[in-house]
Amino acid sequence: MSRSTRVHIQWTNKSADELALPSAFFTRWGLKDGQTYVVQVGGRSVKAVIRLAKEGNSSTIQLSRMLQKKLLLPSIQSLHMKYQNGSLRLGPVIGIVYARITDHSGLMLRHLSSHANVVVSFLPNEVNWSTGLIHGRSLSRNTTGENRVNRQALPIPDVIYNRIVPYKVYERPHVRQFLQKARTRRIPLFNPPFIFRKDTIHQYLMKHASIRSHLPASVIAPTLTQVTQLLASHQAVFFKPVTGSQGKGIYKIKKGVDGIFSKEARFNKRYMVSSSKDLSKLYHEVVGKHTRAAYLVQADVQLAKFNNDFFDFRVHLFKDGKHKWQISAIGANVFGSENVTTHGGWIKPVQEVLKPVFGAKATMVEKGILALSLQVANQVTKCIKQPVGEVALDIGVDQKGKAWLFEVNSKPGLHIYKHWKIKDRLNHSTTLLAEHCRAQAGF
Repeated sequence: MSRSTRVHIQWTNKSADELALPSAFFTRWGLKDGQTYVVQVGGRSVKAVIRLAKEGNSSTIQLSRMLQKKLLLPSIQSLHMKYQNGSLRLGPVIGIVYARITDHSGLMLRHLSSHANVVVSFLPNEVNWSTGLIHGRSLSRNTTGENRVNRQALPIPDVIYNRIVPYKVYERPHVRQFLQKARTRRIPLFNPPFIFRKDTIHQYLMKHASIRSHLPASVIAPTLTQVTQLLASHQAVFFKPVTGSQGKGIYKIKKGVDGIFSKEARFNKRYMVSSSKDLSKLYHEVVGKHTRAAYLVQADVQLAKFNNDFFDFRVHLFKDGKHKWQISAIGANVFGSENVTTHGGWIKPVQEVLKPVFGAKATMVEKGILALSLQVANQVTKCIKQPVGEVALDIGVDQKGKAWLFEVNSKPGLHIYKHWKIKDRLNHSTTLLAEHCRAQAGF
């Protein structure tokens, strides 16, 4: 497959469906001046006259406003272009599908568009498959040269980046219909339409010998006897819903030196605690409203502390243009001892936490975290056998500097990039994402 070329677009006011290209493209692709060719943008095709550009540099194409209007192309500065099966393709058109439009959408529109792509964010019910149009949001330059987000009709994308959460949305008929239509049209879609179930992911990772030793002791569908055994050798255990996310619905049961067990949970901003000498009572309070199969129980790890606060690490990974996992960002998540789980807290650059805690070993500890992250991402995608373009991992470090994997997140948020020293890593992340999208779209 021939590679695409990044081109700068110069808009012209010619009253014809016309595209002028530098001579190098005529030579490379065997084009003929003045002949009609099909020009494609996403799922939209228009016949246009291809002419030899009489001015401009070797990477500038001249596209008439009339052709732009028919192609439904936003007013952007750059795109990628290739000649394929007798047609000129401009793009890619990257679609990002959401259950609802969030801040994630605005950030992705701005950052992904800067890598010479048409980017459209949309909801499943904003696609009209019969007309081949999406009534979504895209970035476009106005007459003063400013980039603005506009609602407009756009072509069906070349590739779809799935960001639909929460996972109950997948049960809705219009979402199922959208996914089926995308499959029928063979539009590449990455990030699978399901949650990374904690029990399934745990089973996948237990198959990998090098990863297995970095997993806290865990039990799927735990019985009271199994929980009792875990608490005999650990200070606390966590009941995690196998379909949960963002730390929601997690219970912590810990044993005190006086033989009394306590159960802790946080729902929204409300902290709940109860205690009993009878572990059975607390166990049934947790699993009583569900079956035990709804939970994975994970033993606690004696985490290292930073200024008397616990911390773990959020590691973001994206696939690049060669479908290889790359670490895009890592940040330390520092949280108080009153937190039930490692969720929440505040973000700090990784070495600002590791150096005060581990001194000369800090770099070695970070390398261990990153090596484990790549192993986990590769193992998960190998076992899922569906296209995944991003993951985020929650990894803790014990007092000896050993890395422990707590969570694998399938559609992570962007809170890690809020710290001003990590903020620039969002550019690196979206560069990887743009490369991956282009590869998926055949650019």
